[in-house]
Amino acid sequence: MHEKFQMENVTFRYPLPSSNFFTPWKKRLGPGIHQISLELSPGEIVGLIGPNGSGKTTLIRVIAGLYKEMEGEINLNTTMRRGKIGFMPEQVRWEGKKTVFEQLKEISHMQNINTDLNKLVRLVGLKSQSNTMLKNLSQGMRQRLSLACALVGAPDYLVLDEPMNGLDPLAQKAFVNLISQLAENGMGILISSHRVQELKHFCDKVALMHQGQLLAFDTLEAISENLGIEAKTVIEGKGEPPENTIPYLEGWRGETEISSKEIIETYASKGLKFIYPSPLDIADLIKAATGLDSEEVSMNITLQSMVPRREIGEDE
Repeated sequence: MHEKFQMENVTFRYPLPSSNFFTPWKKRLGPGIHQISLELSPGEIVGLIGPNGSGKTTLIRVIAGLYKEMEGEINLNTTMRRGKIGFMPEQVRWEGKKTVFEQLKEISHMQNINTDLNKLVRLVGLKSQSNTMLKNLSQGMRQRLSLACALVGAPDYLVLDEPMNGLDPLAQKAFVNLISQLAENGMGILISSHRVQELKHFCDKVALMHQGQLLAFDTLEAISENLGIEAKTVIEGKGEPPENTIPYLEGWRGETEISSKEIIETYASKGLKFIYPSPLDIADLIKAATGLDSEEVSMNITLQSMVPRREIGEDE
């Protein structure tokens, strides 16, 4: 079994132009990731969640060895990471008349790696598409090809940047099943998304990012409990909207934290039709972790203002 991947207090910031007439080469440090500590064990699936611009892609590229950390410690150096960690970018534009098998053969040759490509296409569910030209692949098949390229050389770990984007529900389910199978075979997997619901059912842990910082790293249940986030229930009904609900379609809708028994006692006589759990979203997690109001939860990394985070479990 391969060793656990670990990083501690890792920082990376993008160099930005800051030149003048006398020093045209001068750079200044821009946004990036700050003091990130996390670990990934063999066979574990970690979900990296955060809004767009929170630093997820930057962190993934540091982990994959594409960017070198400026501060902090990683137990694999950059060269080792490139060999041991497979990287799947967010979107790859697979176009042209090459076939799936030809493209994988080229990737394997470029990396000077001997890989059983027949076994690989079977693993990712592309056996029937081996001779299909890239331009004729569906979005789901393109994502599988990107995954296959990341698996060339049988890496110990896999990092996936927003792999669910553009996939229909059926393709998402098939992709999740494939990822889960890889984890069962001992591969450690880090997968990013800006939607909690995509990851909550199959990830062992989640890492919550905002403005380049890691706000929490644990199971989603533990994070929610430590942040004091109460489970909410969505209620919908017909007729006049009761108190604490709003008009919705031909009836009303609301959210509540009371028990199912209390919901029925309170709303059954007021046209109650549906009860279902309210999905947890990133905004709820970030607000709880930082103490910010909804309007203050920025969706972008800023240079000067870092998140005024509070420690998990700390009193308000």
